[in-house]
Amino acid sequence: MPFQVLQSQLRLKFIFFYPLAIVCTLCLLLGLTTSTSAADSNLVPVANFEGATLYTTTAAAGEGAMSVIRLRGSFRQMGRQYGALLGSLMQEFYEVAVNGYLITQKGMTYGSILQTAQSYYDKQPQYAQDLIGGLAETSGLSMDRQKIMASLMYQLFVAIDLSSTACSTLLAWSEYTGGGPMVIGRSWDTLPGPFPDYAKYLTVVVYNPVGYANSLAEVNYAGFVACQTGMNKAGIFIDYQSGSLSDPFIVDRTPGPYHLFSYLLNYTSLDQIDLAINETLPEIAAIINVADATRAYVYEWATYARKRRIIDPERPGPGPDGLLVATNHFVDPSWIGLPIILNGFLGLYTKERRANLLARGKQFKGAIDPSRVMYIFDRTTAADPDPGPCFPDHGDTVIQVVAVPARLELWVKARGYSDWHLIRVGSLFSSKNTPAINLLLLD
Repeated sequence: MPFQVLQSQLRLKFIFFYPLAIVCTLCLLLGLTTSTSAADSNLVPVANFEGATLYTTTAAAGEGAMSVIRLRGSFRQMGRQYGALLGSLMQEFYEVAVNGYLITQKGMTYGSILQTAQSYYDKQPQYAQDLIGGLAETSGLSMDRQKIMASLMYQLFVAIDLSSTACSTLLAWSEYTGGGPMVIGRSWDTLPGPFPDYAKYLTVVVYNPVGYANSLAEVNYAGFVACQTGMNKAGIFIDYQSGSLSDPFIVDRTPGPYHLFSYLLNYTSLDQIDLAINETLPEIAAIINVADATRAYVYEWATYARKRRIIDPERPGPGPDGLLVATNHFVDPSWIGLPIILNGFLGLYTKERRANLLARGKQFKGAIDPSRVMYIFDRTTAADPDPGPCFPDHGDTVIQVVAVPARLELWVKARGYSDWHLIRVGSLFSSKNTPAINLLLLD
C-alpha cells in the first residue's frame, strides 16, 4: 500500500484521537531520549532529521573535529537519517576515494568497483541492506554508489594490498588498573596510502534500532557498513584486526566485520559472543578482541580454526592477571605450522608493537587508566623512552580508540588530524527498546 494512502486512512480512522496520539507520541519520544536530554558537553548539535541528531566534537584551534551521529528507529529509517545528515560528507568522500583514488590513481574501473560492491552487498544481513537502502533515499548518492560506499574500506584495502592493514590492542583490568575499570586501547594502521587524507570522514555512528537487544556505537568512515571497532549498550567492546600474516588464505564466506556488527546488536554477554565465534569461521583470518567491564578475550580466528586466548604466553603465571595484548600475528602456543613473521617493516612491526605493549603494560601495572593508555598509544615503535605501537615510518597509524566499557565511554583520535575526543556513547543510547513507529504519521 502506498505510504500516502496509508497515511490518509490512518488520519481518517483516528481523527478523533489525534490529540491523544500526539501526547502518546511525545511520551514515547521522551522515553526514548531520557538518557540524552542533557547532551554530552563534548558534543555540539549541528542538525536534526526525522528524530536523529548530528553532532560535532568540540575542537581546539587548528584541531580537526569529528562527526557523531545518533540514529533511531528501523534500519531503513536510520539509513534515511544517516543519509540526510551526512549525505554531503559522503558525496565528498565518494569523489575523493572512488573517483580520485580508486579510478584515477589506481586505474580501477567503475564497473569492477560496482561488481565488488554488489558481491559484498549480497553477503550483508537484511538489516544492513535495509540501512543501505535508506541511505540511498536521502544521501544524494544512487543505490549503486551507496553500495560502493558500504564496501569502500574493502576496496581500498585491496588497492593498497589487503595484507598491509595492521592493528594493535591492549586490554587492561584487575591488578593492571589498580582496581579501576577495564580500559582498552586500539589503533588501526596501514602501509602508505590514502587514509591520512580521509581523517575528516571518520565518524562515530550510534545506532538505536527497534527490535534488537542493544544500541551500539561504531567508529568508522562515513558510509561504510560493517563493524571494525564498536561498543554496545551492554558494555561489550569489540575490535577487528587482520590476521593474514598468520593465515593468508581467503574463503568465500561472510566477512568477519559483518558478524561483529550482528554480535553487538544481539548479544549482551561475552558468553554469547564466545558461542557465536566458536560456531563461525571468517573469510579472512582475523584477531578479534572482546571485553566487558570485568574480563577480556583475544580470539585468533583463522579461516580453518580458532583459538581463544585469555593469557599472554610471554608472561609468567598459570592464570589471567589482567593484561592482554594483540597485534597482527597469532601467538597462542597451540598453533602448528604458522608462517614465519619477519622483524620490522617487512613484518608490519607486529612483533615490535606486541613487545612494546607488553612492556608498557608491565611498566605501568597498577596505574593504567584512559590517560595512560592514550600516552602508550601515542608512542611510536621507535620512541625513546617508552616505545609504543604506532608506526614510526613507512606507514600510517590512522585511527586510535580508547574505551571504558563500564562507563560506556570512547576516546577517538585520527592521528595527524585531531587530538583525543571523549564521546560518552552511553548518553546517546536509547533508554529502552520500543516497537517501530513511523515518526511521519502525525505530520
